[in-house]
Amino acid sequence: MSEEYFTIQVKKTEYTEDINYLKLELFHAECLGGKIEMEKVPRSNYTVWRFECKRCGETANTVSHGFPADLIRAAVNGEETTFGRIKIIPKP
Repeated sequence: MSEEYFTIQVKKTEYTEDINYLKLELFHAECLGGKIEMEKVPRSNYTVWRFECKRCGETANTVSHGFPADLIRAAVNGEETTFGRIKIIPKP
C-alpha cells in the first residue's frame, strides 16, 4: 500500500529579483486549503524542511536540497514537482 501525498498548493506570484520563498502563500490541498507553515530545521550536513497544515494538523518532512527553488518555480511558472510524499502544485 502506498502512502498518500501531502500536496502543497502555492499561490501564483510574479517573479522579482528579490523573490523570497518564505513569503509565498502555501495551502494544503487534501483538507481544501488549510494554511501551511514551513520550518527549516538545520542538521549537521543537511536541512530538513517541515510542513504543518494549521487546519487539519497533518505534517510532512523532506530533506530536498532544492526545495525552496521548487516552491518558487511552482509559484512563478506553474511547474508541478513531486519528491517523496510531497507534491507541489500551483493554486488554482
